Amino acid sequence: MTNKIKLNYLKEVIVFIGIVILSYIVIPISIYIVGSVIIDDYCSDPMSTDYCFNGGINHLYQSIWKDILLFEPSAWLLISSPYFIILLIRSIIYINRQ
Repeated sequence: MTNKIKLNYLKEVIVFIGIVILSYIVIPISIYIVGSVIIDDYCSDPMSTDYCFNGGINHLYQSIWKDILLFEPSAWLLISSPYFIILLIRSIIYINRQ
């Protein structure tokens, strides 16, 4: 029984890490594209005289990475939210099977 629990635990950790890595790649690109279409270019400081001098998708990745390393809850929620959505769907399927 404990071997099965350890195997499920290891599998879940691998799934979590894979989804977090994939979401770190995909989510900022999606945010940048939608933001560019709806609002305008991503800028780190829109009030500066050199508008969008240091903005862009690279700066978006850098700011998200910085927030992750500083343990900002918003960055962690952004990156881990796809895992929680998948976990919710799996829980709903499990409840409906019983």
